[in-house]
Amino acid sequence: MDHCASVLLAFPTEEALTADNETYNKAVKAHISNINSLFKERSAVIGDNAYKLLDLLNPAVNSLSYLYLLAALLPQGTKNADYDKEFAERVILFFRRFDPRQIRYMGVAFSDLFSATGRRNVMPPTIAVPILADALLRLDPSGSVLTSNHIFLMKLAYNSNVIEPALRVAAKRIVHYPGMINPPDPKSLVLCDLRLPPSSYISQDTGFTTRLTALQVLEYDWLVGLLYCAARDWPAAQAAFARTASHPSRDSGVSKVMLEAFKKWVLVSLLAEGRITTPGGFPPYISQASARTFGIMARPYAAVAKRFESADADALRLAVEVSTQQFAEDGNEGLVAEVLESHQKWQIVRLREVYSKVSLAEINAKTKSAVTGAPVGSEEELTQLIETMIASGMLRAAIEPPRATGSDGGTTPACLAFLAEEADTTEQEVAQRIAQSVERIKQLGAVYNATKERLATSREYIRHAVKEQKREKDNREGGFETQIEDEDLMSGIISA
Repeated sequence: MDHCASVLLAFPTEEALTADNETYNKAVKAHISNINSLFKERSAVIGDNAYKLLDLLNPAVNSLSYLYLLAALLPQGTKNADYDKEFAERVILFFRRFDPRQIRYMGVAFSDLFSATGRRNVMPPTIAVPILADALLRLDPSGSVLTSNHIFLMKLAYNSNVIEPALRVAAKRIVHYPGMINPPDPKSLVLCDLRLPPSSYISQDTGFTTRLTALQVLEYDWLVGLLYCAARDWPAAQAAFARTASHPSRDSGVSKVMLEAFKKWVLVSLLAEGRITTPGGFPPYISQASARTFGIMARPYAAVAKRFESADADALRLAVEVSTQQFAEDGNEGLVAEVLESHQKWQIVRLREVYSKVSLAEINAKTKSAVTGAPVGSEEELTQLIETMIASGMLRAAIEPPRATGSDGGTTPACLAFLAEEADTTEQEVAQRIAQSVERIKQLGAVYNATKERLATSREYIRHAVKEQKREKDNREGGFETQIEDEDLMSGIISA
């Protein structure tokens, strides 16, 4: 056991921690080679003393060795294995503290432990989901690379209804996907270089993800949309379903998940904004072929959206009742119920387009519930409804109580006074927004440089660049007359 401990504790040395990237890279690879040899020669000793060896290691310092031992203890293909508290505690400790720089060399083992942690016999989802979410963001704080581990986490979170922790990952903007054109060769990379963009060290070749199909990419955004619906974050759900519905497809075809995402997009758009605000009633960047298919296959949803924008609660309720069966078959009963319930709220919000101040009695006369088909029962109930809207941030307004008008004993009615759409911004809030913008620009710069480098060595891009250069050369040689001819051709005007 002493020999095993000495090998496992051999990295990192003080020299390696302060060395340049090349030296550190060689030291890591030598340590991995030594551990592989150790596990072949002393597998029985390691198996008998695994937990004792783990207690000698610090997962924040000896991350490679710690992960090797956890991989050796991992239950193999035993779904009904008993819960092992001792193992679960070590897994939690590792995922909370591992050194991301070292783990870049252990993608396969990391992913295996990641997926195993989601099994109920390792630890319950209430513990696993937050642990795994933190682990993904520890490996890649930008969250910019989609992996198979992301999809696994979203499925686990949704199926176990442990929503909030997974949203920390879902909130990150995905800009890189496994299998994108011209990925860097991991053999030529110094993985420990902290200047590398995440797309360089998180890939199929490094083992942090499997190959993703177009359907899996769609599935990720679909799951993200469902999670945001569960959290009642309608704008975020709207964005996720829009990405799913507008996903590029071969021959402009529409898959079932794209169609279902569009249906949900219509409903959450009404909840988020009170109407469909995009041109034509479709998500941005959608193809004409997809728009035609959606228009035919989702007519009941378009009817609900059209009725929702009007003040006629009865017409909206009728549009829902006519298609109740389809909404149930689509699994959208809950969202449709939310739409009906929110209709009166959005009618109250829209009163600001006409009034700066309006009495509660007039609000009760002008709006009614699409659920019951009747106005709110009393002024007190209406007040409670408006207060919940104000508290949730849906409505910027204040309720003014009745006031005496003078000595005659008269009073003004209780009113709703609309406030400015945007609250006054303090100097500190402005500074905070500027700092956030600067940070986003820095992150975008790293993404831009990585994308530019990948494209610059792409055959397709090189062909395009050569073609553009030849075109510029021909234009210079053609002179003024050629330019006039080109302009006529572009504008569709035929010269005599």
